[in-house]
Amino acid sequence: MPLFDALVTFSHTYCVGICGALVPLMLLSTLASLVCVYFGRRGWPLTGSMALAGLAIVLMVLHVGTWFWVGVVTPITFILLSLALLCLAVNAGLGWYCGEFGSAPARV
Repeated sequence: MPLFDALVTFSHTYCVGICGALVPLMLLSTLASLVCVYFGRRGWPLTGSMALAGLAIVLMVLHVGTWFWVGVVTPITFILLSLALLCLAVNAGLGWYCGEFGSAPARV
């Protein structure tokens, strides 16, 4: 339990730095996934950008979750959570479209 309290305290103390790093990381890695699909770069470039985006998304959801856990419910927490879920949906859709998560859909 002391480790959890230390992580929550770290998350709250360095909130501006965490959000200042994770928001651009989520957006740029999602943009990189879109660019990979647009230019037909399958395989490692697409998987790597999706993995980086996934890591940033998980960290952002956990960071916002610590604020919800202590009762801070403000518009910015909902905006950050919505942004993370939007990036998750885009990356999951790209992974499904390109067949990175299993069988690819039939292309017309």
